[in-house]
Order: sequence, then structure tokens, then C-alpha cells
Amino acid sequence: VLLVLLVLLVLLVLLLLLAFRVLLVLFLLFLLFSCFLVLLSLMFSPECYSYSYLEDSVRGVGFYNGYYGYYQCDSNLPSGWYRFRGAAGTEMPTSCVGTHRCGTHAPGWLSGSHPSVADGAVYATVCFHWSSRCCRWSRSIRVRNCSGFYVYELGPTPTCWLRYCGNGGGEDLQDLQTYRQPCLNYFNS
Repeated sequence: VLLVLLVLLVLLVLLLLLAFRVLLVLFLLFLLFSCFLVLLSLMFSPECYSYSYLEDSVRGVGFYNGYYGYYQCDSNLPSGWYRFRGAAGTEMPTSCVGTHRCGTHAPGWLSGSHPSVADGAVYATVCFHWSSRCCRWSRSIRVRNCSGFYVYELGPTPTCWLRYCGNGGGEDLQDLQTYRQPCLNYFNS
């Protein structure tokens, strides 16, 4: 009887090991299929291969222009897909950015989180901070995670002195003042 119980126990262990292997193989096949679907979706996502860059240093949140500083706006930005790079940063910030940053009065930031690769291109809202309101103006955009970087489908801002921000450190206002110094000296003499 003891021998029969031992044989049954060994058979049970072997069956459990076999079941575990089958489950492991099925799980690995599921992962492989999921990766294949993600890669397939990226292959048919032209925005991950055809986009323009937003890369100027004053576009980064680290650039503070002051109240009477250097201002630009995106009210004439051509509609299309954009990627942040260089001194502008690698992505749009996801929290309210202080006014007078990013080379403008009212900086734009992504209200919400960035999507995963599997999410595809998702609709999101860019808020523009002005006059103690983190979302004084807003614009609907699309965002896609291209497995290593984000692209944003942007268009003109609702009005001027609004600008899309990057998460970069930007340049210091002092650096910009050195370029303006000859002009200031001319008017002061």
C-alpha cells in the first residue's frame, strides 16, 4: 500500500510539473503574441516615423522669461505631429507649469498622464496656465507612445502668448540678456 501511495504521489507531482510547463508555455505564447501586436501597431503608425521637432531651449519649463521677458506663441503653429527633443526636453510636462515659462506668458502642459504603447493614439487635453488658473485655456490634442518617445498631434493655440511646453531645463534668462546687452547699451547712451 505504501508503494502504491508513493507511485501515486510521484505521478501527481509529474502531472503538476507537466501542467506548470503547459501553463508556462501558454503564458510565453501570450507574451509573444502581445509583443507582436504592439510592434504591428507601431509599424502602421506613421506618426511614429513622420513628425516635426520642438527643440528650442526657451520652450523648456526651466526657462523663466520674467514679466517683461522674451515671448513667443504657437498661434501660427502648423497642425501636425510633433516630438520634443534637445533643450526643450523629451515630453510635455504633466503638471501645471508656472506663468512666464517656456518663452511665453501662458505655458501649455498635458492635463493627465501619457499613454502606454498599447493604448495607441489617445485624445488628451493641453491646459494653458494664466492668471492663477492652471487651465485658463485648453486645447484637445492626440498623444502616442512610440516605444521610447512620445509624439503629439498639435495645432495652433487658441490665442497668442500661449505655447506648448517641454519638460527641459531650458536656458537661463541671463544667457538671453547677453544677446540683448548691445541693444540696451545703445538705448541707454
